[in-house]
Amino acid sequence: MEILVRSPNWIGDCIMSLSSLRALKYYFPDAVIGLICREHLQAIFKNISEIDRIIPLKNGRGVRDFSRVVSQLKTLNSDVGILMTNSIHSALLFKFSGIKKIVGYRKDFRGFLLDQKLKFPRGQKRQSDFYLDLIHAFAREYSSVSIQAESHFSGELPILDQEINDINKLLGRYGIDAGKKLVGISTSAAYGSSKEWLPERFIELINRLTGRFPDTVVLLLGSESEARKIEWIRQQSAVSTFNLAGKFSLRESITAISRCSLFISNDSGLMHVASALKVPLICIFGPTDPDKTAPWFGQSKIIYHPVECAPCTYRECPVDHRCMTGIQVDEVFRTVLDILDRGQENWS
Repeated sequence: MEILVRSPNWIGDCIMSLSSLRALKYYFPDAVIGLICREHLQAIFKNISEIDRIIPLKNGRGVRDFSRVVSQLKTLNSDVGILMTNSIHSALLFKFSGIKKIVGYRKDFRGFLLDQKLKFPRGQKRQSDFYLDLIHAFAREYSSVSIQAESHFSGELPILDQEINDINKLLGRYGIDAGKKLVGISTSAAYGSSKEWLPERFIELINRLTGRFPDTVVLLLGSESEARKIEWIRQQSAVSTFNLAGKFSLRESITAISRCSLFISNDSGLMHVASALKVPLICIFGPTDPDKTAPWFGQSKIIYHPVECAPCTYRECPVDHRCMTGIQVDEVFRTVLDILDRGQENWS
């Protein structure tokens, strides 16, 4: 059986789909599993042994781009297509590619294109369950393997020893001693500023952290589009703070995070990366609901102050950003110390 999966379109969602991809291979061990994803997201799925092939999807939504991808997918002769995206565009892509059975949620008026259609869930369902339910629905009908709970399937990101060696050398080129204790921080969020803790408070946190642990090196990570905003934070922070936003590829950022002894982040894609790498993690939540998107691997602490206007879907807060302004530096720093104290022999 040839199964083609359309991956989610965000870093964090891709991480949350890893356990579902492993579930798919578990239920169909002899199947050839292909994954189609946005080109820059290939880095997330590197070394995932359950995936047999990755088809990068270049940016472009025009007719010519659509036809090019359809032609490419037709050569795979896939028997089944599983849509982890909810758009009619992705369903049309699979339908025109000749995929015999398409599985997905009824969403975006695409129900008529699906062969196995699930009702779109409402309420408190975790995002990782959202993807796993698709796999379970398909497996119940076509697999002879008994259905397992979500916890049965790993969401871990594997990193090769050679990648570690390479990232240590790369850090050295930027003047970073990879032998020191590294703390990674993601101060931005691709979704928008509503999910970002105040930059001034990140600066104060960094300075207090490096003052308490002077041998610590802070790595600021993010995308090229976030680099300028992150650079302002670096300039106000301790000298042992390095802005790597836009300088590292996504895969290099993932590997760098794996070298960290602690990661601090807004609700962002890199937060989920750190979780999947089982790096001790502090997650600062504001307008989003941690019951749905909080990391569930490894050791993590969530800082969240519910407010009456949350959760919301605004990219920029239209009022006073109270969900984030209510989180003080003292609270986050105490949480840092709680985590570091548990590994105090490594931070003396």
